[in-house]
Amino acid sequence: MNKHLSFFIELLFLGFVQLVASQEIKQETTKYEMNETQPKFRHWSIGINRGISILDADLSGANKIIPNSKINCAFNTQLEYMINPIWGLYIQYSYLPYSGIRQNIEKFQGVIHDATLNGTFNILNLFRSNRSLKTKWCFNVNIGAGISFYTTNLYNGENYNTIIEQPSDAKQYSGSTCVIPKNYRSFTLPISLTIEYAPIECLGIFIQTEYRMYQTDNIDCRVQGHNNDYMGYAGFGMRYKIAANKKHNSIKTVSIMAHNPDETDRTVKILKKEVAELSRKIDNLTNIINKSHP
Repeated sequence: MNKHLSFFIELLFLGFVQLVASQEIKQETTKYEMNETQPKFRHWSIGINRGISILDADLSGANKIIPNSKINCAFNTQLEYMINPIWGLYIQYSYLPYSGIRQNIEKFQGVIHDATLNGTFNILNLFRSNRSLKTKWCFNVNIGAGISFYTTNLYNGENYNTIIEQPSDAKQYSGSTCVIPKNYRSFTLPISLTIEYAPIECLGIFIQTEYRMYQTDNIDCRVQGHNNDYMGYAGFGMRYKIAANKKHNSIKTVSIMAHNPDETDRTVKILKKEVAELSRKIDNLTNIINKSHP
């Protein structure tokens, strides 16, 4: 009778230990799953880009592809938030000077200040979700919309040193009208491509090419034809990814697999952890029973 009672007590004790062990494993599994499904990434970055701008307007003429306007130094600055490794948003301010000489008669010169909200899409992650978990390269297509503020001056004279306050005689240019914009505004639609390389986690080096469409045709002081004016830009820049480091990666340098691991892989990891914990508890329980029956 005593042996049966002793066996019954040990059986109850074994069940109690298994219950406690299963609760501990459940808690550990929940913590583990939360850590696996919610990795820490940095989303914010600041970038500055310096390059050249060229105005594509009526100066080129109807049958010319390459603009005849002058090349000027320009720059832009960005504040970006990547929502996930595929896409994000950024606001951009652009400083875009422009100038040109028309038929050796007059010269126009001005500057555009653009403020735009842009969407950015990482093509590498969009089409290759199973690429390396971390990468140093990004290839982004960007499109946005915003508002432009611009003022243009028109000059003539021997060295283009006389500013024209009133529109000149439009008859000398067939089918065109002279307009000298002062403190004008316009809607703008920028489309751009960006190639970026990250030598270290918090730093990016990128090349940006951009083409801007404006809802106006008077930037070069001439309204002609049915097309509006456009602006091209190309530059080289640097990006600081705020608080990014080896422990907390920038979301720009991770793949979809790293950002959202496959459910099967995550389940396998959790099950392996459960089996290891149960094996340890069973081994401890076996040692206790062996000691109670020498």
